[in-house]
Amino acid sequence: MGRPRVTLGFPEGKRRGAGAHEPSGRPVRLARGLAGYYRSFTRGASCRDSSTTWDYRSYRYTLGLKAIVRSGMIKVVNSAISSGPV
Repeated sequence: MGRPRVTLGFPEGKRRGAGAHEPSGRPVRLARGLAGYYRSFTRGASCRDSSTTWDYRSYRYTLGLKAIVRSGMIKVVNSAISSGPV
């Protein structure tokens, strides 16, 4: 048996296809006037990371982090958006 895999989070960016569905989660305002969707982490046998998803031009970005509250997640996402080209 292998050891359980533990992560601190994940970044993701991919081209948004035609007919892409709206991300799930609570609507939030992000840097540069972007709209995003925040999903809180879950606890239990199958823990889910907190995540925020936003669209910019033809790409969809998602950042997930372990057990971070909404205000902290928004700060991290806004820093990522403001730090470089999106």
